[in-house]
Amino acid sequence: MKGRKTTMYTLGDTIRELRIKQGLTQDGLSDKLNELYGTSINKSMVSKWESNKEEPRLEHARNLAKYFTVSLDFLLGLNDQLKIEGDINISLSSLSKEAKEELKIMIGYLETKHNK
Repeated sequence: MKGRKTTMYTLGDTIRELRIKQGLTQDGLSDKLNELYGTSINKSMVSKWESNKEEPRLEHARNLAKYFTVSLDFLLGLNDQLKIEGDINISLSSLSKEAKEELKIMIGYLETKHNK
């Protein structure tokens, strides 16, 4: 994710960026999570998470990580590894600029398939 190395990236920043990449509103994200995981999240909760006024409970953080297909460590900013399809982890800092661009294309394709 752009800026992760040079600026302090918060959990809220990460949630917002992942949500936007999925093309979802805060309502849309809460609806998806509720539908998939039987939670009772609303737009207000998502807004508080994204503005760093509150942090999601562990259960919600796990669901966010599952939905966005990232590791909890990545979601929480503990490392810059993006979890892709199962057990494959890629260290973003070790990739060339060209490889990062290819990865963005691949992620966009996977996100499109995920949203169908």
